[in-house]
Amino acid sequence: MRGRLLLVATRALGGYCDAVAAALHERHPDARDLRGALSVALCADGEMAVELGTSVRGRDVFLFAGSARNALGLPSSECKLETYHAVDALRRAQAGRISLFEPYCGPGRSDRPTRRNSVGLWMHLKTLVELGVDHYLTFQLHSEKSGTFIDPVRCAVDDLPAHVLLKAHLCETAIGTVERHRARRGLASASSCA
Repeated sequence: MRGRLLLVATRALGGYCDAVAAALHERHPDARDLRGALSVALCADGEMAVELGTSVRGRDVFLFAGSARNALGLPSSECKLETYHAVDALRRAQAGRISLFEPYCGPGRSDRPTRRNSVGLWMHLKTLVELGVDHYLTFQLHSEKSGTFIDPVRCAVDDLPAHVLLKAHLCETAIGTVERHRARRGLASASSCA
């Protein structure tokens, strides 16, 4: 990290960002002011403006954004545009480093170039890098080649293996330790014999 940590989110992932900020604060009670504010103004002619409500100068900013289906019912195209505006606002406000966390990359399946079609993933990632994203994080891009659409010299890419993380989370929350799992199995087999 280059500067103090700050978490901001587009509308689609505001709740997720709040949960991450709360978890970080719980583990590090001395960490203050982790959550920054973004606001969106939609104009009558269909244009959008994103404004920061927090100073980001020199800070290491994690932007939580989604370009896919979401709980708010926002269209994918609007979510992508909001993400681009948010990155632009962060760069203009002189954020020290911008890390974009997009759990599910909506255009991720559009990664097959042919001579006569557009490649949505390439356009999405190129736009993000050109706007100033320093680090892109997501859960399992559609294919191995998808991560090669970004020049690693300009922007780091972390394609996190969601299935490994999901297994670990399920084991930790639902099963617990191996001993606890064995004890549950023992109780289940004992009750089925009765």
